[in-house]
Amino acid sequence: MNWLNTLFQKIYELFNWFYTVVPWERAMRVRFGKHMKIMQPGIHVQIPFIDKVFLMNIR
Repeated sequence: MNWLNTLFQKIYELFNWFYTVVPWERAMRVRFGKHMKIMQPGIHVQIPFIDKVFLMNIR
């Protein structure tokens, strides 16, 4: 049953290309473990399994 959960998580990550940064947040995009860019508010695109996005609340 655990492998089924992992499978669904990977499928979800595969189709999760877009993410939204709201005005009171900033996002840091990391590609292959290396800092790429600080993202401003708006809708952005990430490459699944290559990019990782960390959201930070700046309030």
